[in-house]
Amino acid sequence: MGIGVAAVTVYRANQPVPVYGPFDVPGWPLAGVAALALASGLLAALTPAVQAGRAEVAAVLAGRRDRVRDRAGLPVFGLVLVVAGVACCGIVTRLMGSPSVAMLALVFGVLVLVLGLVALTPLLVRVAGRTRAWLPLPLRLAARDAARNRGRTSPAVAAVLAAMTGLTTIAVLLSSQGADRRVNSISVNVPGTAMAFAEDLDEDQWAGVRSAMEAELPGVPLIEVRTVRAAGDVLPPLERRASLVRSCDGCSHSFGRLGDVVFGGPDLLRYVLGRDDPAAAAALAAGKAVSFDANGVRGGRARLSVPGMGEELTRVTVPAVAAHADRPPPFGALVPAGLADASRLTARTTALLIDPAMLRLSAEQERRLGARVSALSGQAQLTVERGSQVREEDLTLAVLALVAGLLVLVAAVVATALAAADARPDLDTMAAVGASPWTRRLIVASQGAFIAGLGTLTGVLAGLPPGVLAAWAVTGIPQGGSTYGADTSTALEFVSTPIVAVPWALLAGMVLVLPLVAALITGVFARTGIRLGRRLT
Repeated sequence: MGIGVAAVTVYRANQPVPVYGPFDVPGWPLAGVAALALASGLLAALTPAVQAGRAEVAAVLAGRRDRVRDRAGLPVFGLVLVVAGVACCGIVTRLMGSPSVAMLALVFGVLVLVLGLVALTPLLVRVAGRTRAWLPLPLRLAARDAARNRGRTSPAVAAVLAAMTGLTTIAVLLSSQGADRRVNSISVNVPGTAMAFAEDLDEDQWAGVRSAMEAELPGVPLIEVRTVRAAGDVLPPLERRASLVRSCDGCSHSFGRLGDVVFGGPDLLRYVLGRDDPAAAAALAAGKAVSFDANGVRGGRARLSVPGMGEELTRVTVPAVAAHADRPPPFGALVPAGLADASRLTARTTALLIDPAMLRLSAEQERRLGARVSALSGQAQLTVERGSQVREEDLTLAVLALVAGLLVLVAAVVATALAAADARPDLDTMAAVGASPWTRRLIVASQGAFIAGLGTLTGVLAGLPPGVLAAWAVTGIPQGGSTYGADTSTALEFVSTPIVAVPWALLAGMVLVLPLVAALITGVFARTGIRLGRRLT
């Protein structure tokens, strides 16, 4: 069943934007999971079997309950395991130089933490049962029954707790990684930008592309982008591009397929900045380059590294000013066309842009224009920057929440059914003194809500520390992301800034919704009818 659900998820999640895939069934890992599930099931069945074997036969036949006493040293042992598990998760922040070892330490720490919480579950049930004085009558009776029969309630609460602890840890980690990608991602273009791009079209072919775009979109201004290139075609396309020489030591930069240095006019400058900048526009009109990286300008001049024949590099110095864009720019420097001849630079048209401030293409316009551009040349492609439409972490969190929710509901419903069967004498007594069927049904529903509520709340609280520590370690890797400075003194460079994003809405929804659903299911399907009594002889 799980393989079928995974296949459907992969197929549906990849429509229309690929997120998962390709679909693969790993044999040995699944065999290990099946073996672990079999061992867990046997151990889970062993505990009640041992308890039933130790029960007094006469007490069982007489309908008397044999209460299971808590072991004195079990809470202390559980507390030691909880501290050890959190400590193992904390070590992850010091082991990120070796990701495999760090993940192993994280998994081991969460496992030890869960084992400690399982050992503490009888104590948690007993403590939660003492809060019944402030609860309504149905919940008060459910809490009293759970506290008196901890041997029956604790395994169910432990199962819910373990599922929620794992879900919370993974949810915090995935949410933080997604926030890190969203904050530090560098888009090639502004969302909504339409771009006709080709690496090696001649001017006549580009004239045809321009004519086709103007015919399809009359009156819409087109922004031409010309990439500074090496003379000749002896180098691969990416190695022919010029780059801006930065003055910082060890800093890195990122740019899209337009390159690091491009020729363009005031319309391209306005597009990159996202606003009018009179000083930068005046400098560009005066024949000066505009650098979007302050580290690329020293003494009013910028140096460009231009590939030559073979492995030779030519350094060209041009007058320049620095300007700061409101978002990470798609290239490092904009050179006016007048500097081409004076600086012995060559450039070829590589793209025609449509500013989304002027027009955002509809799906039909994109289809027609893309077909016309592709028909002119197989190398030319029309792309529209849509931004992130489907986020992988959101789909993963949804699947994990569904699986954890099913585990919580199954554990709560099974435990409530056992509790209701064990509490039949109490329900019969309430019926005898005049309790309505709805009252008895509400008591059974409260038992399900108590088990699910205690397990989910404790699991969320237990899963937050390892999740936060893992997110702090993973998003704090220096190669994990990039950031764009708030002023022109900061370049586009890689930094190690940890980001922790807790999905509060998801966790709060699980804590609030799952107990209500468990109460609804157990209340609807519970058998609370009056049972005829039998005399024990």
